[in-house]
Amino acid sequence: MAKKLIEGADKNVKNIKKVLGDGAYDTRELFNLLKQKNIEAGIRMRKSASTRSRGSSYRAQCVRERKKLGEKKWKEKHKYGERWAVESYFSAVKRIFGEYVSATSPEGMIKEVRMKFFLYNMLLRSAR
Repeated sequence: MAKKLIEGADKNVKNIKKVLGDGAYDTRELFNLLKQKNIEAGIRMRKSASTRSRGSSYRAQCVRERKKLGEKKWKEKHKYGERWAVESYFSAVKRIFGEYVSATSPEGMIKEVRMKFFLYNMLLRSAR
């Protein structure tokens, strides 16, 4: 799914600089895509991750960097904590409007989700 998200975002938002993700995004395919698109990876890898290439030289490079810096400095360098701001935002929208959509067509689903985020942003503004 990450590949589709990045490619979709790449069409709408030019010049993606970095992708932050938890261990679920730690795949060779994703690291290869990020390298191909010249996007920095802020993806948390297993502590036991191999520093050998095995299909993704970029992932191996990122693993070596994290081992060299240590977990804390790696998180600071890649601003890994910023990921939680986005997670919190999505969580708040889901709590208020639910995790499901009523629309059945892909276009309708997109419109419905956009409307939920638009309304949430209006709620935030009115609370100020």
